[in-house]
Amino acid sequence: MSALAAALLLAPASAAPALPTLVLSLQDEHTLIVPDTRTLGCDDPENVTGSHPRRERACAAIDEVDGDFTKLPATVGTNCPMIYDPVTARAKGRYKGKRVDFEFVYANHCVAVAESNDVFRW
Repeated sequence: MSALAAALLLAPASAAPALPTLVLSLQDEHTLIVPDTRTLGCDDPENVTGSHPRRERACAAIDEVDGDFTKLPATVGTNCPMIYDPVTARAKGRYKGKRVDFEFVYANHCVAVAESNDVFRW
């Protein structure tokens, strides 16, 4: 075995890129469409991942409540229409090693965004 081959075998494997560990979705209650889904990885604050367009903001909000979606505070100053058009918000997966299985029906999309501290805004 060459010295280069031996060195490669003994060298530590580089860290694999962090993969998103949460799947967030919103689904309209009146139609049977596929939920609008985004992924989010908050385990490494230096490398926030996923398809969520506001990854850093969403992870910061989730970090503030240590991954407990039931404790997300409402966004202050948001005025939502009083129209009942329910949406189901879901978060499933893992957050810093802890299992997440959140589901809640909000009165409408605006309320889902506001009452989740913008976590379900995309």
